[in-house]
Amino acid sequence: MSELWDDIDPDDTSPICPECGVSALPPEAMGEPSMCENPNCSTFGEPI
Repeated sequence: MSELWDDIDPDDTSPICPECGVSALPPEAMGEPSMCENPNCSTFGEPI
């Protein structure tokens, strides 16, 4: 049985919001920016 983490490339990095340090939502489509998912952050919902 394959674990989820077995399918992830070791060079993949989780996007981190530079404003608050919380992991960001990945882009919905290739070429689009990630978005901050922390509702307490001043950049919440904005591209990072």
